[in-house]
Amino acid sequence: MNRYRVRPASRPQPSLIPLILILAVALALAACGARQASAPPPAAAPAEAELVILHTNDHHGHPLKYDLPGCPGAGGLAARLTLVNGIRSRHANVLVLDAGDVNQGRPESNLFLGEPDFIGYNAIGYDAMALGNHEFDAARTVLMEQKAAARFPFLSANILTADGKPLVEPFLIRRFPGFTVAVLGLTTAETRTLALPRNIRDLTIADEVATARRYLPELRRKADVVVALVHLGISEDPGFGSRRLARECPEFDLIVDGHTHTFMDRPLYEGRVPIVQAWARGTVVGQATLRLRNRRVAGLEWQPLPVNVALTPGALFHDPKVAPPAERLVEDTALLTQMAEYGAKVDAMLAAVIGHAPATYRNNPGRAGGYSLGGLVCDALLWYTRTQGADFALMNRGSIRADLPEGPIPLKAVYAALPFDNTAVIVTLSGADVQALFDYTATIESFQGASPIVSAGVSAVLDHAARRARDIRINGQPLDPAATYRVVTNSFVAAGGDGYEVFKRGQLYDTTVYMREIFAAYIQESGATLVPDDRPRIILEGAPPPAAQKPAA
Repeated sequence: MNRYRVRPASRPQPSLIPLILILAVALALAACGARQASAPPPAAAPAEAELVILHTNDHHGHPLKYDLPGCPGAGGLAARLTLVNGIRSRHANVLVLDAGDVNQGRPESNLFLGEPDFIGYNAIGYDAMALGNHEFDAARTVLMEQKAAARFPFLSANILTADGKPLVEPFLIRRFPGFTVAVLGLTTAETRTLALPRNIRDLTIADEVATARRYLPELRRKADVVVALVHLGISEDPGFGSRRLARECPEFDLIVDGHTHTFMDRPLYEGRVPIVQAWARGTVVGQATLRLRNRRVAGLEWQPLPVNVALTPGALFHDPKVAPPAERLVEDTALLTQMAEYGAKVDAMLAAVIGHAPATYRNNPGRAGGYSLGGLVCDALLWYTRTQGADFALMNRGSIRADLPEGPIPLKAVYAALPFDNTAVIVTLSGADVQALFDYTATIESFQGASPIVSAGVSAVLDHAARRARDIRINGQPLDPAATYRVVTNSFVAAGGDGYEVFKRGQLYDTTVYMREIFAAYIQESGATLVPDDRPRIILEGAPPPAAQKPAA
């Protein structure tokens, strides 16, 4: 039985004749593959035409609506379906694209390996999805099962197998009345360090720009409009991610991006190329309306379409202010019923209350108020491994994906905060290697997914300008370069993930116990209420202020 089967949704039903035509076209396309290299040229183009591109990114396993601070019931695939269907009813030529990281988020998705998400994406009728780095969190077999279940292609031209061929389709060609569109998929080369090493060890992730330059001549010959669907990220650094792509590949008509969870209220232009991104977790659908004249893009209008949330934009690279919407999108009943089944299963599995939080423990240190969730998780890791000789805990901030809200703590909240199947690993390092470890953390751009979090009793000053760490103290004592230390971290970082190559110098012992199990046990052991530890741990010098911080990718 197909686990990803979509039940009938509330979409307009086509008449019999268009269905026959659609089937005929589908058979023809299947014969020539997603590239459609041998398809006939389109009919004569009208002088004026319009293409609407709807796009999302960084869905991160949020199939059901969820609560944002100040706005309950945001997002959700059932509301997204209503929004997309409404736009399709008003526009003839519509492409629906996702820029990657569909996976890894809430328990409703993680515990079922993304099943509800791809059921919802099929119901919405996505045309293509770029591979994101989190598509490699699970084993390759999971990715291939998702690919087989999806009624749309996965795209990435720069992820190559051992024989040098793309792991998935590199691009998509879509024909509309009078014009043709090409969509090239690209995945961030950061996947080399962001993905679990064992899941990509047989893959080559080629440079994004070099790959694009290789495909662009072919795509410009085949299509009138060329779109890059990429999981690269937007940064203040024009030499990074999608801005670099736009600067070095001005042949693109539009770059639809993901990875950095960037909220935008207008396109970012790099030269003549517009770059767009639609925040994250299904709270926004981007709408790009391209005006074509004589088969060439003559104009672009773009807007973010909130999904059951009111948004007040701030500056670029800053999250917007959120509030309840004045009017809510009605959720598609059939899809909502199907998604709710997963929510009910998770609620039954993870309903037990295991403790109480005196205030919200924040995952994102850029938010005001609350305590550090990262420090609490590190304290839990050290607590569990003390009897095995661990001296301190250090891990990456990106392993934590949600806040721990104030009040009763259900087991479900632990799974939401720690969605990855990371185990606790003890690594034995020399004092000199510990110095090198902290020196590496001083090279990481502030508050990124790779940024360090540590257990209580550890302190250090990270000098970003000097790219060095100083005043390192372990359990109150200065770091001794000649001593030996046992560091507990997560299995992703221990394998060199997020650039933590220093850990590969040491002796590793994998406890094989999942971090979330340790964290849940720590909360229960702490008694009825957690006791916060507000002592400063990591001090940053030469770092940007918290408001400019970006989320973990």
